[in-house]
Amino acid sequence: MRVKAKVTAKGQITLPKAVRDRLGIREGDAVYFVEDEHGVHVEPDMPAFDRALEKWRGVWRDDPLFKGKTTDEIIEEMRGR
Repeated sequence: MRVKAKVTAKGQITLPKAVRDRLGIREGDAVYFVEDEHGVHVEPDMPAFDRALEKWRGVWRDDPLFKGKTTDEIIEEMRGR
């Protein structure tokens, strides 16, 4: 993905919506500008990553095949024991 943003007189930029959505960045989040041999790229601070991870955490919790079972029971069942 390559998108353009303008720098204001105060040195500010607005991250385009497509970039914010892709990186899970919301209002108030911090980002890092990281320079390497390929140029400069934007990385979200960990809270945005944690939110993305949280979206998937517990995804199986309400699945009828696993509901009411311990993690060990689920693992044993998946192993076919």
